[in-house]
Amino acid sequence: MRTVPVALALLLVFACEPSDTSTPPNHDATPSGDVAGDGDGPDAASGDAEGGEDVAPPEPPAPSASLETALTPVGLDALLPVLGGDHLAWYTVAPVAPAKAEADTANPADPAPPEIDCLACVGCGGCEWRLMLRHLGTGEETVVATETYLQSAPRIGDGNLVRVRNDGWVEVLDLATGASTQRAPPDNHWFSVTPVPFEGALWWYGYSYQHGRNGVLRLEVDSGKLDLVLDGYLYESWTQPGGLGGLGRGQPFSIGGAGIVWVDYSGATSLVKGWDPVNEEALPTLSDPDRDFLAAVSTDHGVVTKSYMRQLGCSEALCAPELRLHVDGATRTLTDGGKPSLYGRPVAAGNRLFWFDYRSGPYAIWSRRLDVADAAPERVTSDEALVGVSVPIAASSDQLVWADRRDGRWRLYTKAL
Repeated sequence: MRTVPVALALLLVFACEPSDTSTPPNHDATPSGDVAGDGDGPDAASGDAEGGEDVAPPEPPAPSASLETALTPVGLDALLPVLGGDHLAWYTVAPVAPAKAEADTANPADPAPPEIDCLACVGCGGCEWRLMLRHLGTGEETVVATETYLQSAPRIGDGNLVRVRNDGWVEVLDLATGASTQRAPPDNHWFSVTPVPFEGALWWYGYSYQHGRNGVLRLEVDSGKLDLVLDGYLYESWTQPGGLGGLGRGQPFSIGGAGIVWVDYSGATSLVKGWDPVNEEALPTLSDPDRDFLAAVSTDHGVVTKSYMRQLGCSEALCAPELRLHVDGATRTLTDGGKPSLYGRPVAAGNRLFWFDYRSGPYAIWSRRLDVADAAPERVTSDEALVGVSVPIAASSDQLVWADRRDGRWRLYTKAL
């Protein structure tokens, strides 16, 4: 019998990384302790799809830490990396120092005010969030913008860097020319999550007052024309609405080589639906009578889904999500007995897929080739890496960038692929 999920708060491992999670309607899902770098990961189910016992292959040795390079200095927290071509963007954050006038008039006998925890309350103000941009070829680095609080992670796509300003406007920076385009929220819409740049437009999910419906909206960057492209209710399971998890949260759909894909929870069972933005037509629906879908990713090699066996359920003590590739009517399992994180979507770049996995404990980043049918999953990060599932991975065809706490603060690391 299928039950209805509820939203639960997870145990916080890092004070700066809340793990509140919400689940979609008509889903039997409960958090499974899927938090960052604590060494006490989920107690995932060990049964296979038929209820038998999995026999996991021996784990390969972890990669050497010498292959990992720090991109940012120790000191300021560096978070939310995004990659696009030769460009890397990310945010740094630190509490704002008191004004000199305040410091001069302060009573030395009074206790010093507590330092603001910028990561525990990303929207509280009193912090300086700097959007940094680095050209990976020349090493040139610039500060794109400075804000007192942050609403959403930046996005890179279509040759543009996109961010949401504190006033709700969107800024689109052309990475080739440096030209900046400012767009006010159209149709009385407030951008709470950064829209996705794709095919000369910005794409996001929201309510359109003009059309009186929820759906996927498209705003042409040059003309400002707004269209309701898809009509419906979209919701991504196992997202983290607070703190770093809220900042890293993306749109409840994925845009890529396989078109626009999302999980539809409106019926008795979840489905993966898609839409071709070029030909403007629906894509074949993915369904499985035995599985519930948690996320879908559009890639150049098909659609990747994250799902779990409905019969086994998905609870705090029991959940075994799998990653699968669907292409031309065929389905292939990608994780081979791993324990992917429940949170967020895997990241596709080039011929590879990346995800957070607890199979060896604590969480590490794993990868698998999508263009080779018998390729085995590979661990990408070393034993020294301390990653957090709240902070998304940034990847390109030849490079991986992630946020890491091995040095005490969040710091960006990279590895050549």
